Amino acid sequence: MQHDFLLNNKTFRQDKKNYQTLRGLGLKSNDYICAIYNLNFKNNTLYKMPKILITGNGFDLNLNLPTAYQDFIRITSFVQATNVKKWKFDDVYKNVGDWKYNKLKENIDKDFSFDKNNIEALKEKIIGNVWFDFFETELEIETWIDFETKINYVLNIIVDSTTLINRILFLTNQETNPKYPKGQIISSLLNGNVEYYKILTTFQLITINDYAKTEEINEEYLIQKYDSFLGFNHEKITNFLHEQLNEFIEIFCMYFRIFVYPLYDYVKQHVNNDWFKEIDYHFTFNYTPSFEKLYNSSKKTKTFFLHGKIESDKNNIVLGVNEMPESVINRKFYFPFTKYYQKLNKDTDYQFLNTLKYRDTMNIELYIWGHSLDISDADYINEIFDFIDKKKKDIQTVRKIVVIYHNKDSKSNLLLNLLHIRGKNDIESKMKDEKLLFIESTSSELKTLLNKELEPDYNSSYRPVAPSISY
Repeated sequence: MQHDFLLNNKTFRQDKKNYQTLRGLGLKSNDYICAIYNLNFKNNTLYKMPKILITGNGFDLNLNLPTAYQDFIRITSFVQATNVKKWKFDDVYKNVGDWKYNKLKENIDKDFSFDKNNIEALKEKIIGNVWFDFFETELEIETWIDFETKINYVLNIIVDSTTLINRILFLTNQETNPKYPKGQIISSLLNGNVEYYKILTTFQLITINDYAKTEEINEEYLIQKYDSFLGFNHEKITNFLHEQLNEFIEIFCMYFRIFVYPLYDYVKQHVNNDWFKEIDYHFTFNYTPSFEKLYNSSKKTKTFFLHGKIESDKNNIVLGVNEMPESVINRKFYFPFTKYYQKLNKDTDYQFLNTLKYRDTMNIELYIWGHSLDISDADYINEIFDFIDKKKKDIQTVRKIVVIYHNKDSKSNLLLNLLHIRGKNDIESKMKDEKLLFIESTSSELKTLLNKELEPDYNSSYRPVAPSISY
């Protein structure tokens, strides 16, 4: 098939000058094919060795875009509490902090204002959302990883606290008092656990009547049979929490559409377009089209959105936890909060590297830029490292992972995370063999490596035989 491809290729057949020049140098048939590849087929996927870029939120932050968790919660909280006639650039972005605001100001061509109707719609969506109410008061959250950890924290507390109340209030009173005593002080059943109480009240499983100074379990989330309450209904609880999380995701998307997307029209690039001209595939954990908007105007590089894309009919947003413990009662009701369920259910680009068509003899480079390599994405990280190891025996290939870091502290954290996920032996072995490299984002070494074209697949058993062509 490859032989026919070359015979039928117009450029190949018409390249008389190159043919004569190469033959004049005494090149043999296979050398000739390889030389012709270098001259005429550099962009043909039949031969080209892939370079793969994998990006996380640090890639957007490097552009000074307000995509950090702290940016999101500060700006949305400010907007929710503020009423103005005209929303200006300075009014909004000053909330991200002086240093970041100044960097953002330096990195745009001009100021702009925001559509008031869009902001009013965002404020309306925020009202009454229990997840937003919770996160707005959780001041210690710094990153989106912390955010996901907090979702997991909430779910586990709801499981533990409702199990405790079931055991004390319902199981022990079922025979003597089948209808639970409404005068019971619910907080007293929680052994003074303030965290339990806060979660149950914030997420409306316990209602408080300030006037009557009473606490009651929200009967909407109890299992009722005849005239008795038998305990908490986890299916109803999780349905409510999941609906609220979906509405929180809408708030999240509205924030990005209103306060991040307009910046693409004004932001100055930190890296030149030619840094990425040799990238063939781009996988991103971000929801934003930063790479497409700023570095891929020719649309040469295919982008896959692993956790969904904002403003896309196909890719819905994945925002959840890694896993729920197997010990959780009624565990299946909590699956919708897991990222693996959401990826499968929402039809994101979850195939990841399985999407690529490659041979075990191919030379491959993967560049990871702006991803924390945290344990929360261990499945993806393991797939990357296993992908690098996958090759035919006795075949010499060049396969490497290049981790791009911002400063020495970030390099240290990235290395710690990889050691935690892959173990000492694998990481140390790959670094000794230069299959795993750490390179600073501003270094000239990175630009050189990104722009260096990989050698073609000379090892492949599929390499075509030189056609016999006469001119």
